[in-house]
Amino acid sequence: MLALIAIAVAVIYPRISGLEEARLESDARKMASLIGYLSESAASRRVYYKVRFGLDEERLDVEVSRDGREYLRDKEFGFLSLSSGVSMEDVATPEGKTDAGETEIVIPPDGGSSPFSVHLKAGDEFMTVTFNPYTEKVSLEKGYS
Repeated sequence: MLALIAIAVAVIYPRISGLEEARLESDARKMASLIGYLSESAASRRVYYKVRFGLDEERLDVEVSRDGREYLRDKEFGFLSLSSGVSMEDVATPEGKTDAGETEIVIPPDGGSSPFSVHLKAGDEFMTVTFNPYTEKVSLEKGYS
């Protein structure tokens, strides 16, 4: 009986690990796509986007503003929740790293945002989503960079 359980664990565990890695990659791609689209949309629509990273809730919320002062939840984008097993390890900006609570990034229409990186984790694997406002490019890398 114990041998049967050991064999079952040996067969199932790699699949669970692979599933977590697939979720991690999928969530990182979704986040990168959303950030890239927000950057383009801010410039073309002449609006400000505030991206709130809720590290404890494993969620990203999007708010929009015409003047950069008063923000409302964006009806088009709203939020992005991470998959089960995927977490936001931290958000790094020129001001430092935030690894708990919330941090906000404003993406203005003129491209004057701060650069930032979001480190996502599932199991022992990391992926890094990096936004460079000077080139308006979002990059995605395996590992913690």
